[in-house]
Amino acid sequence: MKVFDFDNTLYNGESAIDFVLYLIKGNKKILLWLPRIGIGLLKYKMCLVGKDAIESQLNAFLKFVATDGRDLKETVADFWSKYEKNLKPELCKLVEKGDAIITGSPWFLIDGIKEKLGTSNLICSDFDMVKYHINYLNYGENKVKKYHEAYGDKLIDAFYTDSYNDQPMMDISKEVYLVTKNKVEKIKG
Repeated sequence: MKVFDFDNTLYNGESAIDFVLYLIKGNKKILLWLPRIGIGLLKYKMCLVGKDAIESQLNAFLKFVATDGRDLKETVADFWSKYEKNLKPELCKLVEKGDAIITGSPWFLIDGIKEKLGTSNLICSDFDMVKYHINYLNYGENKVKKYHEAYGDKLIDAFYTDSYNDQPMMDISKEVYLVTKNKVEKIKG
């Protein structure tokens, strides 16, 4: 089984950031959230706040976005109609039906493009559409936990990623491929 990171691996860029920028075009009030979210993410990266603090900020932001009057499913479909071009076709061709895609992006965003990805095996951040709340942020070690929940101790034959931030996933993979733009380099195995 092959496992692929999504953002900057199969998708050129960060899909969640592109989605937020897309949302801003439809609701300028979202701009008011950007400094707060940006500072929160920076503090999290610098280990000044914990995962709970950043999740709390993201939850408040997502509740605001989800209740701004637009239908989320339609909004996601419109987003992908404009941003599907950011998929990397040469890398997406490597994905087979039994493979998996793992990402920190929310499930509702990746679910909106899964028909183009070659597999329906998606491991994403879990977002509760009723409470507008992140139940599980699929990042770092959490990716390994979610992978094990879905596939047990099944060893990953090949893992494709753009970042050493995915070291926990690299550790449970026989082969690892680092993706930089459209260049794929084997770094393990």
